[in-house]
Amino acid sequence: MIAYVLSMIFMVYWVITAIYLFSVGKPKFNYESFIADIERTPEFEYLGWYFLFGLFWSIAFIICTQQFMIGALSCMWYYSGQG
Repeated sequence: MIAYVLSMIFMVYWVITAIYLFSVGKPKFNYESFIADIERTPEFEYLGWYFLFGLFWSIAFIICTQQFMIGALSCMWYYSGQG
């Protein structure tokens, strides 16, 4: 349950940061639309992929930490001689 809560907190942080990150650039106004396009530099694509990789890595780390704790506690219980 703790890993789920931590993952959700991280996802909320990631989404808020992604909104700010994807709004970086110069606005290009289009008179045919009420929404402005944002001109980005070519390096921005690499930054977006890096940011997405960071999301996957962080969520996987939280899940693997949870699995390690379950395995370690199971071993500690099994070898304690109380069962």
